[in-house]
Amino acid sequence: MSSALANGTPAGNTPVPVIGSQRRPVYSSEEQRGLRFRLGAIWRHRDLIREITARNLKIRYRRSIFGFVWTLLNPLLNALVFGLVFKILLRSDVDRFILFIIIGITVWNAFAQSVLESMHIITGSDNLIKRVSFPHEVLVIATVFTNMINFIFALPTVFLIMAVTHTPIRSLVIAFPIIYFSAICFALGISFISAATNVFLKDTRNFLDVVMTLWWFLTPIIYPMKNVFPSAARIVYMINPMASIVESYRLLFYNNAWPAPDFLARTLISCVITLVAGWIFFAKLSPRFVEEL
Repeated sequence: MSSALANGTPAGNTPVPVIGSQRRPVYSSEEQRGLRFRLGAIWRHRDLIREITARNLKIRYRRSIFGFVWTLLNPLLNALVFGLVFKILLRSDVDRFILFIIIGITVWNAFAQSVLESMHIITGSDNLIKRVSFPHEVLVIATVFTNMINFIFALPTVFLIMAVTHTPIRSLVIAFPIIYFSAICFALGISFISAATNVFLKDTRNFLDVVMTLWWFLTPIIYPMKNVFPSAARIVYMINPMASIVESYRLLFYNNAWPAPDFLARTLISCVITLVAGWIFFAKLSPRFVEEL
């Protein structure tokens, strides 16, 4: 497959690629050759994933007055609002609350945007999927990669707040790649599920809105885990990998401490399992996408 060019923009402002030169029939037997074949097909289309991701990043803020600056302003403004409510009005006793909350918001936004944008990426690319044979996973992967790269672009805001609050940045950030990889795996797994489900259940958007709102409050974004789940923290971390991911980032950038090796390993394993389960779910339903769209 060659270059990815704009052929419209599905819901979520994620661009749809047109595969430039050759147009092959809609999936022939590709999806019937098993997960191993599909994995190989995804790898062979890695250049396409890179092209779509790069284009997503270019057009995300194209028509915005502030453009890329919103990547930095959005988590900062949200943190200031929560800081006003919880620190001043509700008298939260969390030290350096702005830093505490901006880490949680930045991490959550990358995940939530990945899931919500991926939900529409298949249904919003129906013309492409009906006309061109390629692994449908490419669209979801590019959407998640876009948001996870955008997360990296938002980190300078976190570093700025760290400097203002005199929070040291030390070599502890060498654990960052492990946590970042875990977050990508988890976002991909849930995004595969939301994208595939939305093809068959049109109520997915309404259901997911409720789920994501509840998930937000069950994840320690605006509160310390020890204040709400002091005796059940371990269980919460096990059933909610997002809680583990947020806590891991906080340990690095807020507490300046290493996540415990077993905690880090458990988080990584649970996120990889989510990725595999979500991908298998997507792969099993993918052959029916064309007839449902």
